[in-house]
Amino acid sequence: MTPLICTMLVISVYVLVRISTSLLGLVDSVAEVFYVLKQTTLHPLVLLSADFTSALMEISSRDLFVFNRLAGWLYFGALQTSNATYPGVVAGAEACKNTPPDETCLAIQDTPITTCDCAWNNPYGLPCKNYEYSRPLQRVFFEGLTEDVFYPEGKRNLSSYPEVGRFPNETEWWSDVDSLPGANRTDRSSSIGNGRFDTTYDRVRILGALSMIMVPLHNYAIDPRAAPIRFLGTYIGFETGGVVGGYAGCNYGHAEFAYFQSDEANKAYVVNASLCPEGKFGFDPRCRDW
Repeated sequence: MTPLICTMLVISVYVLVRISTSLLGLVDSVAEVFYVLKQTTLHPLVLLSADFTSALMEISSRDLFVFNRLAGWLYFGALQTSNATYPGVVAGAEACKNTPPDETCLAIQDTPITTCDCAWNNPYGLPCKNYEYSRPLQRVFFEGLTEDVFYPEGKRNLSSYPEVGRFPNETEWWSDVDSLPGANRTDRSSSIGNGRFDTTYDRVRILGALSMIMVPLHNYAIDPRAAPIRFLGTYIGFETGGVVGGYAGCNYGHAEFAYFQSDEANKAYVVNASLCPEGKFGFDPRCRDW
């Protein structure tokens, strides 16, 4: 029995050694083939991803170019403007600062701020209504904090927190265009340095005129004849004063700006500690890392 057992053990060890050696070689071969296959499939995947990204950026870059060109013409004097006012801008942060974002702000319901036509291909999933003609209800929004503002231009370059902004309802926002710094000026038809962007009112006034490009960009994107586009919005912010405005169709998140808090998650206090110290409530576009 003993010689038979020893023979079987020797045979078993030999077979195991041969199998192990063969498997090691097979694993190396399989790994090499897998690497080649991975490289072969990765190349077209990268090309397809690049083409997809290029197509997306082409649309965004086109819209941004058109918007920036027209905004530059208006703000820097390439287009002559009249002395008329440009009504139509809306604001909602002041009215909704006592309403948490997870609740309905009744103060702006059934107003142009919350207009959302079901025909707009709404990408935000918000409730919509069917309108016979909703174009007159499409308004550009503007929001800006009134706290720590220097008159008469409306500059705001620091925050007196914690005297202000400890809670959302302790923030103060512009809501009436006629109360903006510079609203009492008379001559606004001149070019650079005299009426285009000297004061908060001047900047918001031209912002209202930009609805002639913001709204068409939105409406073109939702047209069934256009390529499938997910329009998210067009925005503009101002370094002097921190007013931000734009148009985003069904999205009226600007009414919740009072609930933006500078914290570790958004690091607004790292971007601009003077305007958005840690813990302060109130959105300021200059505290975001665009």
